[in-house]
Amino acid sequence: MQSERMYAALKGLGKDARLVMLPYEAHGYRARKAYCMYCRNKSSGLINTC
Repeated sequence: MQSERMYAALKGLGKDARLVMLPYEAHGYRARKAYCMYCRNKSSGLINTC
């Protein structure tokens, strides 16, 4: 819920934001697939900002 509020607030301010919610994952990454998805999203964000 806090992540959704933060996302809405950033979008409301006109900021670029992306909310990625992974099924069956809480605060950490247990599944290898989830961690790989996190790394891809993180690296694509770095590429887009450079």
